[in-house]
Amino acid sequence: MAVWSRTVGEGKEEREMLSATISKQYKSGDEWKETGFFNHSEVAVVASLLQEAFAYITEEMARE
Repeated sequence: MAVWSRTVGEGKEEREMLSATISKQYKSGDEWKETGFFNHSEVAVVASLLQEAFAYITEEMARE
């Protein structure tokens, strides 16, 4: 999971926006691949990670 910062808007409307992405990597034969699909046993872990991202982003927004 990653939290990304990007600038949106222009001039006086310009501001920083934080977003979260989540993916997993797996090996298929000799090749590494990436996906955004998660099986039943991974969904709770993904939910927990996204809750942590939400808390982090909320804290960062409160500092502004």
